Amino acid sequence: MLDRLPYTGALETSSRRLLIGGELVSGAAEEMPLTSPVDGSSLGSVPVADAGLVADAVDAASRAFPGWSATHVRERQAAVLALAQHLFDDLPNLVALEAVDGGLPVTAAANDVRLAATFIRYLAGLAFEWGGRTVPSAAKSFDITVRKPYGPTARIVPFNHPILFATWKIAGPLLTGNTVVLKLPDQAPLSGLRICTALREIFPAGVVNVLTGPGQITGDALIHHPGIKRIAFIGSVPTGRRILAAAAERNVPVTAELGGKNAHIIAADADLEWAVRASVAGMNYQGAGQSCGSYSRVLAQDSVYEEFVERLAAATAAVQVGNPLADSTTMGPLIAPPPVSRALAAIADATQAHATVVAGGTVPEVSGGAGGYYLAPTVVADVSPVMKIAQEELFAPVQAVMKWSTVEEAIEIANGTEFGLVASVHTRSLSTAMKLADELEVGSVAVNGDGGQHWMGAPFGGVKASGVGGKEDTVDELLESTYEKNVFVNFG
Repeated sequence: MLDRLPYTGALETSSRRLLIGGELVSGAAEEMPLTSPVDGSSLGSVPVADAGLVADAVDAASRAFPGWSATHVRERQAAVLALAQHLFDDLPNLVALEAVDGGLPVTAAANDVRLAATFIRYLAGLAFEWGGRTVPSAAKSFDITVRKPYGPTARIVPFNHPILFATWKIAGPLLTGNTVVLKLPDQAPLSGLRICTALREIFPAGVVNVLTGPGQITGDALIHHPGIKRIAFIGSVPTGRRILAAAAERNVPVTAELGGKNAHIIAADADLEWAVRASVAGMNYQGAGQSCGSYSRVLAQDSVYEEFVERLAAATAAVQVGNPLADSTTMGPLIAPPPVSRALAAIADATQAHATVVAGGTVPEVSGGAGGYYLAPTVVADVSPVMKIAQEELFAPVQAVMKWSTVEEAIEIANGTEFGLVASVHTRSLSTAMKLADELEVGSVAVNGDGGQHWMGAPFGGVKASGVGGKEDTVDELLESTYEKNVFVNFG
């Protein structure tokens, strides 16, 4: 497979160096092997940042912080915009790495690179919009607030959108004057390592530091380091809880965007063609369903249930699973074997409890993908809300379909998990839409949407087990990178 890459320069091992204090560092005592999810082939290895290298990165960020925070906002904005431009300039190589290292189809990977640059440019446009406020005060006095950066910030990103999160998610902290220690995902770090050379050229030494290594080694050392003043994380609920516990020991502020078991609710009066299209799009099959925002639970009203299930099964079966390097592929492999096994076990558990697989549920044969980690897009009907497949986040291309009769029952089922990230509703009834939007326990609700939950300028983030603070897609990304300081001046 590797010799068929369209951009073979992307896999040069010379780019697999950590960025610490403005230097590209390759002297790690240990290396972490990488395997491509496409066909199980070796991708070589990357350095493991142990506690010593983590300390070096945090110390570098601490030394750089006074100068960077004092740098004019215009200069910080220009640097962040230069990062966005670099993503466009190196798009072919980044896309190749996203495909071979993370399993993203090349079309989806290209969209991720462009989206990262777009969001960075959006945030850069808000560089002067995160200031303080004035507070009414007594005569001959002023009471104002100013917003201040926290300092060295740990930014830990997941594998499902490696380059998107590695770049977009450092823009906010950098614009507001923080320095960053970026921990790349264990499973797909290559695109993040590739941009280290550009980061070194764009930002002053120590402003951005990039590390690789297992979460148990590199991530653990990072979140416990006393020099880290803020932590921002995207990932699973269990890991998020461990980070929150570690941060609580030092009262370090944390924002965490965690998992989801999201409900797509279809009322009897919905446009079923539209609803099916949105349900398939909302499963994020371009990422093999490995998305916290995926519509992994579908709730269809009883009078249209059978028709909807039939249509959904047909539309899901049409998803093109294949080698992510092929332009025709719309869904590639999962990131590793364990998620495939967990999903198959959950499907088997559901069928033993009398649920029915109406699409997928198998491991497909993929041309050029022998040894890869594939699972056909799957729809399981006749699911009970208490089944594992309806409760646990599988992070896989599996939808569980349930039936409801009254709106109150739909709300009870939808709210009946520990998660609360997003929900989607399809109905022609304004009263039904507004009741559901009001009572669903989630961070965002899409009514008659097209399967997406991110709208630039609108906050994205969850409640319950799905998140703590951390609103993406809006100026909140800048505000949450700062704390508010009050200044009272009596001049009488």
